[in-house]
Amino acid sequence: MRTRLPALAGFASTALLMLLLWASGCQSDNSSPGQQGPDDRPNTCGADLTSDVRNCGECGHECGANHYCKASKCEAGCPERIFYVSNAGNDLNYGCSQAAPRQSIATTIELARSLGVTTHEIRVCAGTYVEGGLSLEHPVSLRGGYDCASWARADGRETVLQHDGGSGATLSIRGTRVGPSVTVEGLTIRGGSGAQGGGALLVSTGAAPVLVRNVITGGSAVAAGDLMASYGIYLQAGAAPEIADSTIGGGSGTAQGSFGSVGIAVASDAGQPRIHGNRIDGGTGTTTLGVATTGLLFSGKGALTGELAVKGNEIRAGAGRVLGASGTGSIGVLVNDAAAIELAGNVIEGGTSTCAGSCPVRGVSVSTTRGVRLAGNRIYGGDATPASAMSWGVLVADSGDAVLENNMVHAGGRAGTMNTVYGVEVSQSSGVAIRGNTLFGAPVPASGESQALGVTRQSSNVSIENNLLIGSGSAQGVGLLLFACPAGSSVASFRHNVFANFGDNLAYGVVSTGNVECNRRDTLTSISNLEQFVTTTAGNSSSRVGGDALVTAAPRAIFASWTDAQSGYPELIATGWKLAANTPCAIARGGDDLSGTLSGDAFGATRSVPFSVGAEELADDSACKP
Repeated sequence: MRTRLPALAGFASTALLMLLLWASGCQSDNSSPGQQGPDDRPNTCGADLTSDVRNCGECGHECGANHYCKASKCEAGCPERIFYVSNAGNDLNYGCSQAAPRQSIATTIELARSLGVTTHEIRVCAGTYVEGGLSLEHPVSLRGGYDCASWARADGRETVLQHDGGSGATLSIRGTRVGPSVTVEGLTIRGGSGAQGGGALLVSTGAAPVLVRNVITGGSAVAAGDLMASYGIYLQAGAAPEIADSTIGGGSGTAQGSFGSVGIAVASDAGQPRIHGNRIDGGTGTTTLGVATTGLLFSGKGALTGELAVKGNEIRAGAGRVLGASGTGSIGVLVNDAAAIELAGNVIEGGTSTCAGSCPVRGVSVSTTRGVRLAGNRIYGGDATPASAMSWGVLVADSGDAVLENNMVHAGGRAGTMNTVYGVEVSQSSGVAIRGNTLFGAPVPASGESQALGVTRQSSNVSIENNLLIGSGSAQGVGLLLFACPAGSSVASFRHNVFANFGDNLAYGVVSTGNVECNRRDTLTSISNLEQFVTTTAGNSSSRVGGDALVTAAPRAIFASWTDAQSGYPELIATGWKLAANTPCAIARGGDDLSGTLSGDAFGATRSVPFSVGAEELADDSACKP
């Protein structure tokens, strides 16, 4: 027996050492799920031995407090991979327990970084957290909206991240380590009022988190020079987050020569974000010479198409104020100096602005850009005062290779107080395809002018096919304003469009006489005159022109529902303009076969013979009126 004492003593020392290691939550086993443990015993508990905190590396091997199981080893961290934060907490706590949360979000992010944990999240219970310069650069998720007693989600429980009054955004997310595995969710983030502190959320330097179910609102800062005063979200320097199911507002910033407030701003050097299912509002910004409010801004950005398209959002410009004589009121979506951006299935409004000058407002504004596609959107141009203000549902200027299809566009000024309104205008642009849209030119004062569609100022190679153009029935309404000058202007195709409710003001054709360009405007009162003008003056062959129609029906006889007092605005925003069963047959059956490029309509229905004109394909045209 004595000869075995040293062996027994060695065994006891080893057992004590193992006990101490287990108590501390550490062990060295590298077994994986379904494999045998370190002593070759099989996995009899059916647990995932790589991550189960109660069976880490082998069955029954439980990690200690403040540890979790990673790759079959107990590592410092939280057993449930959750840190808890509460205003009533204490930063001396480790934060793994609901009963003993930490107090500061910033120090908890730093703790996660110092421990090197990359699969954890921070849950912040309801309350207001004022933490200056809050920055998320470590891959740990951040979630709010929890009840501080039960740590369950509950309605009315709001976790607010409030700016501390300094400069910079309330929350900044930076770095490529913060990728799609990181979620920021359930937070209310508010910008500040200090100089250059109007931003709520900045995403930068390659960060690509998932931002979902948040309420994010810019502040009320005053910006000097050409700086944006306030914003909800700003993406720059390779940032490519997914932004979904959130409410985002621009705030109420005041700028000089730039943007007063912007809901979401995407810089030219940003990555490829996904923006879908959000409610975006430009805010109530003020500017002197710039743009007062913008819902969604793309500045120099491109390559957001297909799966990356901006889809299914409600985008409103907000209510802006312009102090100078030459500023712009409000714009729902502004695409400037960009390329290949697709907006699909969104509801977009140009907002309401008050200005010292002419105060233009726009639903969608595209400038110096190539490759924009607008598909299946419902767009309202906006409202503004004074009465000399102008609105556009869509303005495409100095651009090329744009596609507008299956959109429903209201020129704006539904109260009939704006001087000049356009459903869509294409200006100094080339290669623009306008097909399968429903365009409405709204009422204007007696001194004003309303156009459902304008092709102006050296626009060339423009295709206009299968569109339903609707007027207000007034003497100031015109279906098409067509500039056939200066030299180089042209319409590539003009086929199967229907003009409704325009009377004798079907179109205006603008030409030059002598050596003076664009100084004569001819009133075109019939389809044959219009098609002849397009064929002979705009430089087209007759094979690309034809099949157009004129009907006298008012909107309430065309659509299933139409509120005259607001020019169809409520129906447009709520559901879109749905054709009545007894709509004129020229609309229900008068379309060309564009199924090769336009296989579906604005509501997702398949285009089929006989083809309808406009954004909707009428499924049953048996009751249409001749």
